[in-house]
Amino acid sequence: MPLAQWLIDLLGVWGPWMALAVARPAGFALVFSVFAWGHINSGILRMGFAMVLAMPLLSQGIDGHSLEELALPLPAALAKEVFLGVMLAFFASVPMAIAVGGGGIIDFYRGSFNGTMDPASGQITPVATLFAICALWIFANLGGFWIVAAMIYTSYEFWPVQASFPEFKGGAATFLHMIEMIALGALVLAGPMVFILFISDMVHLASTKFGKQINVTHLAFSSKNLLVAALLPVFMIVVVRALKDDFDLYRHAVKWMELAFR
Repeated sequence: MPLAQWLIDLLGVWGPWMALAVARPAGFALVFSVFAWGHINSGILRMGFAMVLAMPLLSQGIDGHSLEELALPLPAALAKEVFLGVMLAFFASVPMAIAVGGGGIIDFYRGSFNGTMDPASGQITPVATLFAICALWIFANLGGFWIVAAMIYTSYEFWPVQASFPEFKGGAATFLHMIEMIALGALVLAGPMVFILFISDMVHLASTKFGKQINVTHLAFSSKNLLVAALLPVFMIVVVRALKDDFDLYRHAVKWMELAFR
């Protein structure tokens, strides 16, 4: 009986703080696109990631701390922590979104609309899949999980567990800026290949003046697909360099989030 009572007391003291420590990393792992692309779909693995990140937060112990320190009731504090984790994951997923968007633009211009299931959601075209896998490889090569772990830990300096729900100041402008950055990054990533395909279209349009019987539509479609197949191996060097620069956005993720939620 004393052992059972001790376990109940221990759970009563540590349980709420453990839940608060796990909530933010769990919200991050729930929607972070790298987990979907890495086929880490098991809830156990994602929760394991969150619990591992939570351990250092409890390393100082909780002696002398009380739930009365929380500015919010426990359920609201948990919801706040999950929300902050989800927002961090949104900002951390920007490089993957740029990769998918850039590949999608190339596929759209060359006339390929059929694709496979996107691990995150919906469908994704072939070149977009290639760019996303490339981005996943760069993430792993750069030690991405260490970077996002540091990002989560840094966020506690701006939004402590005991703090109230952050105010939505400048959030709309920040999110519009992020969407603009994704669109611009995708256009820059796809730009060189799209320019080459555009020149190919111009050549085929000019050829109609010399050969009236040429079916320009079918010829242009075939030529663009051949050009993409021939140039992609060389173009991937550019893609790797560009995507590597996009992952530098991680250094500013917490700062952007601070501008959105103060």
